[in-house]
Amino acid sequence: SEDQVEVDKEETAEEADDWLLAALQETKSIIQSENQVEVDKSDVVELDEQLDRTSTRGKRSSSKSLENNGIPAGSSSSSSSSNRKNAHYASPEKYAHLNPITDRMAEELDVVFCGINPGQTSGANGFHFSGPGNRFWPALSKSKLTEGQKVVYTDGSDLPSRFNLGLTDLVSRPTACLKELSVEEKKAAVPSFLQKVSQYRPRIVCFMGLETPSNIFRTVVCQTFSTSDNQVAGTSKTKSTKPKAQKMKVGNMNIKLVHRGVTDPNAVRETIFWALASTSGVCGQYQISSHVSFMNEVYEYLNRLKEGTVSTSEMFSIELPLDS
Repeated sequence: SEDQVEVDKEETAEEADDWLLAALQETKSIIQSENQVEVDKSDVVELDEQLDRTSTRGKRSSSKSLENNGIPAGSSSSSSSSNRKNAHYASPEKYAHLNPITDRMAEELDVVFCGINPGQTSGANGFHFSGPGNRFWPALSKSKLTEGQKVVYTDGSDLPSRFNLGLTDLVSRPTACLKELSVEEKKAAVPSFLQKVSQYRPRIVCFMGLETPSNIFRTVVCQTFSTSDNQVAGTSKTKSTKPKAQKMKVGNMNIKLVHRGVTDPNAVRETIFWALASTSGVCGQYQISSHVSFMNEVYEYLNRLKEGTVSTSEMFSIELPLDS
């Protein structure tokens, strides 16, 4: 099965890391022995870096293996494991000098782009996706969503009125990097985020990032709403009927929020959730042209949604309140 193939790949990778770690340690021992000729110190430094990368990768694999065997991510087999998990966390006090940035929202927008949280630059200047090298604005400028009109981060407040687009974040507090937010903090933000979506009722919400926030959002939704008759496409059911999340992909997440009490046939009665790749400058996997293509896919789907030529009946359906 596909699941078994993934497990086999992980086990093979772990074995390779164990072998590589042992080989690197042996090599370092040899070149540092008294019987060896003098070597360039940079060789030792490079070996140290390789050892650190390999060891860290092995620790992540071990942690993932524990989770796959039913041990919660929050549980720790040792205090050192817990320390590693929270090594990068930053308390709100660290960035108390920064402020949450204003959502750019209005009722029934076509598309709302949602980041994980404001970066340090955005927290300082008050504009979404304004960090160095962020490809969001160049991509949006070339996409059909703005009809190819150039927009920059200072145009964020005009997006709702000019293009029926919006901007928001899953977590409101700014940090210098994503790792400074705890997983618990991200998950805890989902209910209030859904309340916001319910209030404004956009047609589509696009999460900017395949791991977070889209994966965090899907995890919380699956855990909260999973039933025998309600399943997220791209996932598989276990005997307990809980969807098992697979790797996030760019595109329709097949999850919708149904807005109760909306009877006007011309009003937005449900919101579709979409996953887009992160445009952050530290994520270099995709070029601007790829991000433009991803946004254009949203544009094409949006038009079909308005025309009523796509069916959402098979999507994983959620409603508020969460405890219903």
